[in-house]
Amino acid sequence: MSASQVQVLESGILSTVQDLGRFGGRGLGFSVCGALEGDHLRLANAAVGNPRLGNTAEAAALELSGGPVRLELTQSTWACWFGVGACSLESGKPERITRFETRGRGLLALAGGIAVKLVQGSRSTDVRAGFGGFVGRALRRGDLLPLGDSQSALEPRLPRWRVPPFLLEGPVRVVRGPEWPHLNVASQRALEGGRFRVSVQSNRMGLRLEGRVLELKVPLELRSGPVLPGTVQLPPSGQLTVLLQDAGTVGGYPRVLTIAAVDLPRLAVLAPGTPLWFRVISSDEARRLFLERERQIQTLIHSIAQRRIG
Repeated sequence: MSASQVQVLESGILSTVQDLGRFGGRGLGFSVCGALEGDHLRLANAAVGNPRLGNTAEAAALELSGGPVRLELTQSTWACWFGVGACSLESGKPERITRFETRGRGLLALAGGIAVKLVQGSRSTDVRAGFGGFVGRALRRGDLLPLGDSQSALEPRLPRWRVPPFLLEGPVRVVRGPEWPHLNVASQRALEGGRFRVSVQSNRMGLRLEGRVLELKVPLELRSGPVLPGTVQLPPSGQLTVLLQDAGTVGGYPRVLTIAAVDLPRLAVLAPGTPLWFRVISSDEARRLFLERERQIQTLIHSIAQRRIG
């Protein structure tokens, strides 16, 4: 299939080009960026036949953070959508399309991938720094995005499939952070058993939570230290912030928890007002859960590939 293009008719609230992220540059101050739902990106790319690009890289897709979004393709192209509110194809079901529209949030992968330029080894958009993706910014009406050449030979009889529940359900598992011992006992208990809600003041940099005001035993004067996606900070307000893909590389607030890598992608789909609760686990358990999930993902990707070529 020859290369196609995607024209943006309506861009939504914050639509960007994202792959798995920008690695190896945190020492220079580069944020990771990348898709908030990296598992969905890998599955969607497998569904439309996009090959892996090296050991870790994935073809770039469109992350849509709220509609209305309307796209038109210059040629019919295989697509896979993960999210809610799609009009032109179902969530998790590969389909051949020339138009797409949604009012929901999610990820749209297209055969060939979004072929914008690589910056520091990634096509992800860093909106704060103004580089990567499509000219370093969120998409706007009238933008024309290039697609790479598709090597897929997908067939219309490809069966439907869904993301299994292990990616979507249960408490958010966390590991205690470096400053956990500085929390008072009541705050520690609240974190281990209390419920929180996602604040409307959330974005790709961080998920702000609302709930019981948490307190330290005594005020801390901390030097700025390393942070990463999944770090849970406690600002002076006493309300938690979960750092996400666009977070910086250092921070000065107490790091009371770290989200287990197996559960971090789930936080991307939580709408304002959504309740969540934590379950504290050991770092060994977090590692075991991640490896188990990774085996499940790889098995599913292999199954998709077998169905696509079978």
